[in-house]
Amino acid sequence: MLMLLFLCIFTIAEFGLAFKDWLTVNHGAREGARAGATFGQRSDSDYLILAEMTRQIQAARLSPEKVVIYNINNPSQATEYQYAPGNGEQWDTNWVGTLPVTCDWSPCPHPASLDAYQIPLWDPATRDITAPTTDIIGVRVEYVHHWITPFYRGGVSNFSSTVAMQIEPQIFGSD
Repeated sequence: MLMLLFLCIFTIAEFGLAFKDWLTVNHGAREGARAGATFGQRSDSDYLILAEMTRQIQAARLSPEKVVIYNINNPSQATEYQYAPGNGEQWDTNWVGTLPVTCDWSPCPHPASLDAYQIPLWDPATRDITAPTTDIIGVRVEYVHHWITPFYRGGVSNFSSTVAMQIEPQIFGSD
């Protein structure tokens, strides 16, 4: 009987930790999409989306596997980024006037990347930021959860979360 009680408690704890990870990934995707909704046509908007999403997820000591940023109305306009911490890719210090910074994404979505920067398939410059028909940005985050015990699904599960948000109209002039 005691063994059954421990099994129930451990199962509850195991699924509780998995649910916490799923909630964290979902929150990170939502914050990334929210960031993308505010950055509009900035050339570094994909990088800023990834930075905000990563900041939210890493607060719980998790690391995303892959992030896809895409146009909801045209899913073929999607760029997939693989998380590659410490891959050594740096951007020019003149971009921000500080020490070189390492990009943790492959391909690096920062326009000042010293490696070959590739414009995302959904180029930020082409995103519609005019009211009332602004584009809708989608962010899908994928994460691999490692179970404490290998009894469930061989010890790993893939979690993903997809969030879509309408880009905020850029109504402020340069006055």
